[in-house]
Formats: sequence, structure tokens, C-alpha cells
Amino acid sequence: LQLRGYPGTHDLELGIQTIETLRKLRSGETMRVPTYAKGLHGGQGDRLPIDQWRIQEGPVDLIVLDGWMLGFAPVPDAALGDPHLKIPNQNLATYDAWTRELDVFIHLDPVNWDLIPPWRIEAEVKMRAQGKGGMSDDEIRRYIGLFRPAYETWIPGLRKHPPCSDAHRHVTLGPDRLTLTRL
Repeated sequence: LQLRGYPGTHDLELGIQTIETLRKLRSGETMRVPTYAKGLHGGQGDRLPIDQWRIQEGPVDLIVLDGWMLGFAPVPDAALGDPHLKIPNQNLATYDAWTRELDVFIHLDPVNWDLIPPWRIEAEVKMRAQGKGGMSDDEIRRYIGLFRPAYETWIPGLRKHPPCSDAHRHVTLGPDRLTLTRL
């Protein structure tokens, strides 16, 4: 839990408050939306100060909640391949508060794990070129490697039991990031 990303490193209450407020936002009303900057702290990222959050005007027709572990569900301790996942696995239960807010769930799933590091490196190279900071290629590979046990542990359950089972889409992405799944 020393780095962002694992269950237990998010402000769940702020997320719920943001979703609820966005849903109630009427014409002429505005609110500040929490904004995250991946390039801060040498690519480790952080939430921007509130005065730098994006301002959203109402009404809002669509809210997109993006999260790499959104929809993951805890597994029995015996199913944990990595003992370091015990606390994040326990923390996953509290993320149900976000999952319950979903009307539709779209799971973007790369055809294989090895595609993720080059995709992330490409994104970081673009951020660095824009002067936004970012990790080196080796730092990215190490960082992403920290999450491989999570994918191996929780993705099978997500594939079998996605949230919004009556309104979900599983989309497999190929190396070119185009869909291999028919939408």
C-alpha cells in the first residue's frame, strides 16, 4: 500500500460523494471534480489540490468511472498466490460501495498481460514529452510488475462474475489496442 493503485489507497468516500453530486447536478450548477495527475512525484502521481480540480457544469448525462481494479472482488485467503495481497484483498470488500453505483460495466481486457508495459511506456513517453513528468521505462516495468499478482488473483473472478451482469460488456483488446471482441 506504499504506492497508489491497490485497494486501500483510494478515497472511497470522496468517490461516492463525487458520483452522487454529479448525478444531482442541475443546469447552471457547477462542482469541482477531483483530478488526478499521473505525472506528479516523478510519475508516482497524486490528486491535485482542490483549486486545480476540473469544474463540471450540470446537468451531467454520463459519468465514466475508470479504475484498473474496479469490479474486482475478494477471494478466499487460500486462493491468494501472493501473501502481500492479503490486506488489499480484505480492502476490496469496501469497494463494493463504488460497484453498487454502476449502471453499466465495460471490462477492457488485453489479450495478454505482456501488452500492458509497452502501452504504459508509450503513455509515459507522451507525458514526459509534454513536460508532465513521468517514470523511466525501467521504473514503469517495475511498477506494473507490482500489479501482476493482482491481475492473476482477481481477473478470473471478474471474468466469471462481472458487476452489472445484465448490463456489462467484456472487450478483449489486441496488441494494436483494437477490439478482438465484437461489440
